[in-house]
Amino acid sequence: MYPNSFRDKALESIRLLSNYKKVLIVHHDDADGLASAAILKRALENRFDIKLICLEKLFPKIVESVHEEGVPVIYADLGSPHADLISLKNVKGSPTIILDHHDPVPTSTPSVFDLNLEYFGFKGETDFSGSTISYLFSIILDENNFDLSYLAIVGSREIPGDIVGLNAKVLEDALKNNILKKNKRLEIVRFGLSVDELFSALQVMGSVGYYRGGPGVGIKVALEGFSEDSKKFLDTLERERKEANKRLLAILYRNGLEETKYIQYFDSKNIFSGMGSKVLGSFCSYISYQKRLIKLDKYILGYMDLLDNIPGFGRLGERLVKVSVRVPERLKKAVEEGRMPSAIDILAVAEDVGGFSDGHEFAASCIVPKERFEEFISGLDKFVEGWVNGVRRVKRKSLVLD
Repeated sequence: MYPNSFRDKALESIRLLSNYKKVLIVHHDDADGLASAAILKRALENRFDIKLICLEKLFPKIVESVHEEGVPVIYADLGSPHADLISLKNVKGSPTIILDHHDPVPTSTPSVFDLNLEYFGFKGETDFSGSTISYLFSIILDENNFDLSYLAIVGSREIPGDIVGLNAKVLEDALKNNILKKNKRLEIVRFGLSVDELFSALQVMGSVGYYRGGPGVGIKVALEGFSEDSKKFLDTLERERKEANKRLLAILYRNGLEETKYIQYFDSKNIFSGMGSKVLGSFCSYISYQKRLIKLDKYILGYMDLLDNIPGFGRLGERLVKVSVRVPERLKKAVEEGRMPSAIDILAVAEDVGGFSDGHEFAASCIVPKERFEEFISGLDKFVEGWVNGVRRVKRKSLVLD
């Protein structure tokens, strides 16, 4: 299912883990991140003392903090775009494993194992998800973890279109082992719940419920199924998200989006206050199909203020803005052909103003200091204009450290 070279590298990292009693799992807050964390928790909890930290973004201060203890760290569904920073901050040289499908940055630090399958010939935007690579890692650790295959498929549903590549191979095994069954829908046999239902639930719990323990509830649901309490919690979160989306959509239809030559953008106006910032990206994806609202030939950008409080970590002490970018359908062909920059390419501008970014061709996001937001917006148009005129600056994929 996977290359021998991937297995060898995974086994080397596992051997180093065996020298420790504690492992810290740092994971993303979306469905893929929660599914990844659930897989790793179940695979490792009988061998190690496990601590989980769920993040919306890989903030430099948090990277520095998690490596201060000198315990092994596993980054799940995040980390590859910032492997250089992780290597720099891992001053104690503890084993660090990255299980991610976002565009990677190379690192030569021996203690940092980026197992991103893009290094082994696969494409993170189509062939595998964060949860799929976490699952493959888990069965290399112990082949009896094959019953976690349904979580790889749940997380991989964030990838649009048909299930292909390594995701398809995991699906084939899950069907063969009766972990999943396929009728009109893909159903998780042990829960009687569809893959898409669990995916949607985790998306909501991790984002809308980010500041209210939602990621922890989501991981429990991913491993054990729904309880009455978790169902009620999900219902509450879904009502709040729908109401927030409805309010913001009404504002945008009434007032429109602000525009520059290449960008159309909007302020979420604190409508998502109290929710995790992933909701902003989901909203941007939704309006990318609203043809009466948007311009089909301009990048869509939404932004919101971040709360200065990271659950399980504390305060960052900074005023930051989260920015989400989506590429409308009409622009996608130009991006694929290189005539226009991708979503992740244009967010190279975040680094120019002291921020950082990650993501994919058609969907990406960044964090920028609030006081430099207008400078950031101005820089986006200049970036695209330069690209159109032949200046093909690709994202540096490194963070501003100080």
